[in-house]
Order: sequence, then C-alpha cells, then structure tokens
Amino acid sequence: MKYLLFVLTVIFLASCNEKTVSDKVSAVKVITENVNGQKIEYQFDTLKKVKQGYHKTFHANGKVFIEENYVNDTLSGPKKIYFDNGIIEEEYEFVKGNREGLFKTYHQNGKLQQEGKYSNNQLKGELKTYYKDGILKEIVMMEENVEKGPFTEYHENGKLKTKGEYLGGVESEICKLEKYNVEGKLDTTMICNGRKGCVTVSTAEKGDLKITNPTGLAIIQEMKDKCKVN
Repeated sequence: MKYLLFVLTVIFLASCNEKTVSDKVSAVKVITENVNGQKIEYQFDTLKKVKQGYHKTFHANGKVFIEENYVNDTLSGPKKIYFDNGIIEEEYEFVKGNREGLFKTYHQNGKLQQEGKYSNNQLKGELKTYYKDGILKEIVMMEENVEKGPFTEYHENGKLKTKGEYLGGVESEICKLEKYNVEGKLDTTMICNGRKGCVTVSTAEKGDLKITNPTGLAIIQEMKDKCKVN
C-alpha cells in the first residue's frame, strides 16, 4: 500500500510539473510583414495582442534599418538606426516610450557626429557635435531641447572658433561673445543681449572701439551689471 501511494504521489507531481511547463509556453510569435514595400519583422503576443520583444525594419537591400524593442506595445530599451551599408547612424535608450539617457549619432563614415543625453524625451545637459573626421565642432548646454548656457565652437583644425552663452536657442547670445580666427587667436569681441542683438566692442585689428550707436550703447548699458562688462 505504501508503495502504491508513493507511485501515485510521483505521478501526481509529474503531472503538476507538466502543467507548469505547459503554462509557461510563450504566446509570443514572430510576425513578418511587408508595409509599403518595406520588410518588417517583430515579436507579437497573440494573447495580449501587443508587440512584445524585438522589432526590426529592413532596407531594400536586406540590411537592418531600424532595430528596437517593445514591452506591452511601448518602446523600451535600446533603439538603433543603420545606414543601408550596415553602419550605425543613431542609437538611443527608451523608457516607457520616452527617450531617456545617453544617445549618439554617426556620420556615414562611422565617425561620431553627435552625443548627448535625454531626460524624459528632452535634450538636457552637454551636447557635443563633431566634424566628419572626428574633430570636435561644438559643445553646448541644452535645456528642454533648447540651447541654453555656455557654448564653444571649434574650427575644423581643432582651434577655438567661438565662445559665448545662449539665452535660449541659437542666435540668442548674451553677455560676451568671442570670435577667433583659424589660428585660434581672438579676432572679435562682442556684447550681446539675446534677440536684441550684439554690438562689437573690440577687434584684433582696431583694438577697443568707441561705441556711439544708440542701439549699441543701450545693449552695453543693459548688460553691464548682468554680465559684469565695462
């Protein structure tokens, strides 16, 4: 009798294990579609009716174009975009559908083009841009997708080109704006007041300039205390 009970117990446990394994069988299937002549391959949960897993789009030549990941129909994790020669063009990180964290873009020769950081789908902090040969072109501070704060630009030879500060977007320079020649020597100094414009206060050729224009004088006067300029 004890032997029979043992056998029945083993059979019962085995049947439970089989059911557990069966319950764990994935409902995620690989779907291949052709949308407007473009091949798409992705994982789809047939029970939840949502994208669940990798999602790939292909170039006409068969190479991967976009590579991304979904969790419950929402972008999550790394996303990569490729040129049709297979070289990576862009890479991002997504959290619950929003760009979050570091990102990079590349020139077609594979050299880094730009790198920065997203926070809740908006560019924030230091943004770096590079020339096609990899030489640093610009460093600028970003806030809510807009240039705001100090920036520095460089010539293609790596020498300093421009140094200043943005109030909110390009062409919104404030305070001192310095421009350098291709040798990296200071050429022009300006005082700026955002969208109101800039006034040149000195050049390498003429030295300090005497400002008589009413608009220029108004800009200097208005920015005098704020920027601590003479």
